[in-house]
Amino acid sequence: KQWYQRRVAITAGGLSKSMVALQYLNLRGTNVSSLKTELPKLKQLPILRGLVLKDSPVAREDEYRIEVIMNLRNLERLDKDVFTDEEKEEAQNLFREREEEGGLDDNSVAEGAVVLE
Repeated sequence: KQWYQRRVAITAGGLSKSMVALQYLNLRGTNVSSLKTELPKLKQLPILRGLVLKDSPVAREDEYRIEVIMNLRNLERLDKDVFTDEEKEEAQNLFREREEEGGLDDNSVAEGAVVLE
């Protein structure tokens, strides 16, 4: 079952409608290499609480945890670690900075974009 979830999640067409209730997604060790490509797909999972990207190319990107929390507001854990208050604050600051600079595309401000307080 876990393999099936991985395979569906990384298809070019996005996620199937049957996955909308998914709360945990393990993409560990997959070839996920771009947050820009995958975050819009993951935003389609409104109750996603846990995501594992460890051991995938995207996990080596600078600030990938901040990018993920900034875009997936309901996410509680990434790579099985809870987000720290510092990460939440940094994500909020980055979001505001990008918003002020006009550097947010429609996907960044769309439903699912983080608004932390």
